[in-house]
Amino acid sequence: CLVCSASSVPSTLLSGWLRMVNVVAQWWLSSTDASLYRSANGVFAAQNLPAETPMIEYQGLRLTHAKADRQYAGNAESGHTILFTLNEQYVIDANQGGNAARWINHSCEPNCKAFLIEHPGRDRKLDRVVIETLRPVKAGEELAYNYAITLDERHTPRLKKLWACRCGAKSCTGTMLNSRPRRKAKAK
Repeated sequence: CLVCSASSVPSTLLSGWLRMVNVVAQWWLSSTDASLYRSANGVFAAQNLPAETPMIEYQGLRLTHAKADRQYAGNAESGHTILFTLNEQYVIDANQGGNAARWINHSCEPNCKAFLIEHPGRDRKLDRVVIETLRPVKAGEELAYNYAITLDERHTPRLKKLWACRCGAKSCTGTMLNSRPRRKAKAK
């Protein structure tokens, strides 16, 4: 499945933080002085934003990994995705019911990070992904996070080229693909 990934937030921190994320994101995105604006090239801060500010929830239709694989079979060759890993069972498909979060670009030197907020119940479909600033972001600055795209297949030079990163950062890895651990040689 072609997906971005997020760090996990323990469920013990959920209740108050989740309410705050909803209030902040809804106010920012619905007010006339919104903190985010979208252009044809990405999503930008409309005002200065402090570090660790929850910005926006990554929204879209929840699909099982198997259904996403069937629906988007062969898309590893496209070099484009707006699927986001929610957890072991589901991905978020921003093609269906997605919001402005799907237009936040990748960077190898990101100013934002995606966080998984686990729902306290057993229904993993209710888990959420929120994009948060890592550091202070100035008005007019593009928002970006590391997609860390995970592909099940081997990262061949051709796939690395398809999933090339063009962020321009000094530490650019040249690919949006998540680095894979190297296999250890067997002891003799």
